[in-house]
Amino acid sequence: MQRQQTQERRGHTRAKHPTQGRWRGASGNASCRIGDISLGGCFIFSQAMPVPGESTTVTIELNGVEPLAVSGHVVYVELGMGFSVRFHDIPADDARSLTAIVEMLSRERASA
Repeated sequence: MQRQQTQERRGHTRAKHPTQGRWRGASGNASCRIGDISLGGCFIFSQAMPVPGESTTVTIELNGVEPLAVSGHVVYVELGMGFSVRFHDIPADDARSLTAIVEMLSRERASA
């Protein structure tokens, strides 16, 4: 009998509020819809697909906020849907900006 997993595996609070963005990697680059985002990573809805393990840069584009580019690598691909990126080596200033973005998106989601 298989145990049902009930614990959240992610170590960071996620904002599940879709926002616009771009991704760029060895497989190409494209505009995308970021489905959820945290200090640890994000899920990207995109027609274009990178490969698992590929280094990529995700740029978060919000109205009224300077675009923020965060580096990471692709950890999961769901063909025809999108892919997950785990962020790494985020400079302190960018981490603060990303935290503020996650908090802002969480507030927007709560008030919607």
